[in-house]
Amino acid sequence: LMVAADSVRESKGADRSFLYRLSMKAGAFWGRFVPQREVATIGTPTATIGIKGTTLRVVERDNQARVSLTEGLIDVENDRSKVELQPGKRLANFRRGDDLATKVQDIPYRLAMNSEKRDLKFSAARSEEVFVTIQLTDIQSGNQVRRPGVLYLRSDYGKIVYPPSAELDQRGFARVPLVFFPPEAADGKFNGTIYVWAVLD
Repeated sequence: LMVAADSVRESKGADRSFLYRLSMKAGAFWGRFVPQREVATIGTPTATIGIKGTTLRVVERDNQARVSLTEGLIDVENDRSKVELQPGKRLANFRRGDDLATKVQDIPYRLAMNSEKRDLKFSAARSEEVFVTIQLTDIQSGNQVRRPGVLYLRSDYGKIVYPPSAELDQRGFARVPLVFFPPEAADGKFNGTIYVWAVLD
């Protein structure tokens, strides 16, 4: 992975926001940008991706790119055309001179996640370990997909310890331990619900 921040510009005050300009020469990138707060442009040898608050994955290899979008909206532009990508869509392998409109596809798979425990008590202000099961499935048929791969986990809750690595096995299945620490008084925005996301490499 070769990603460099060309520049970061910050606006201050009540409407504090960040504008990122990232340059990616090769590899894969997965990121989440907060709507209205984090605006970014990712430039690769194949395309320029304009981000307006979103969750996406970008792969650049051998003068081809792939872009997948799970949340938000992005603009993708190459030397020939420009498209706005919607959530649940991807641009399959494309080059600088390809017509991007012909490359838009539905994302074929999704990660189904289930928590083995849903109600955290944090008794005596202690942490709690929760196992999460993850299964790769085909979106159209709902069938399990047998495919291994590296998982990336994230959450809107900052007090989680993730395992050093998480991977789907040959069946496309994983059981992952997460350790949750209790919220503190300073966590004023915490409303009692914790969301956890998984992305497959």
